Amino acid sequence: MFKLITRLAQFASTTCILLFIYMVYAFADMTEFDLITELSFIIIQPIIGLILTFLTTSCCYLIGLPLRLNQKVKTWWLERQFIPAFGLIAGIVLILLSFYSQFTHLEIVTLDSGTVEKRVPNFTLAIIGWFTIAFALLHFYPFHFFKYSKKALK
Repeated sequence: MFKLITRLAQFASTTCILLFIYMVYAFADMTEFDLITELSFIIIQPIIGLILTFLTTSCCYLIGLPLRLNQKVKTWWLERQFIPAFGLIAGIVLILLSFYSQFTHLEIVTLDSGTVEKRVPNFTLAIIGWFTIAFALLHFYPFHFFKYSKKALK
């Protein structure tokens, strides 16, 4: 029962955090602020975000099955919970770097009023950061992290 609750909590927290990141990107992508755009942002973007986060979380869960099913690998992973902690930090850094001006690129966007140049975040850095965060959160066990951190500090 505890394992099921842990997995559900991992899945839910990963989905919520990825949905938040998706919504930040969706908001950053908005160029016009009119009624149609705002309704799209409020109604359609969360649906698309939920679908993408669910697919990402499911893929990362499948990729991480050896960490859950193979007892030797699972024990090794649980003793090294600093790996997903660093993965989470690395993913956040990659997401933030995708917005950094040296990594963004200009794209021409067509609006009702004509064409406009717009800075777009680096897609490669964003995707790598997205999947790194998803995998790290999905395979992070806080109880083991604190247990082995306490053990390592002694």
